[in-house]
Amino acid sequence: MGISGLITAFIGQTLTEGPGTGTGAYTSLVCTGVLMDFTLYFANTGWKLYTGLMVSGLIANLIALYVRSGFKSFLKINIFDFNTWFQTAAFTYPICGLLAGLLCALLVFKLKNPSNNR
Repeated sequence: MGISGLITAFIGQTLTEGPGTGTGAYTSLVCTGVLMDFTLYFANTGWKLYTGLMVSGLIANLIALYVRSGFKSFLKINIFDFNTWFQTAAFTYPICGLLAGLLCALLVFKLKNPSNNR
């Protein structure tokens, strides 16, 4: 899952104009696949699946936040707005990770139950 996400992001970045995909996005794509596979190995039904996938999304985005803030601060990339960016990102990265995990869990339940596909 992570490899296919990286390939898709790379193709999208090469075919479009603009700033491209950041280090945080690439990190999140790699981590999400690994963490979701790990979650699905241990929890495959009920609230454990919802919780596990939401925590997977949260952890993936927290790792991405760490990597992205490291690139911004230590390599002096866009350092002039680091504090402003981090104040926003410290809330949006975890929230988006939780929402992405919830959306994934909803899709897994919808696609997993054949009776819902009528």
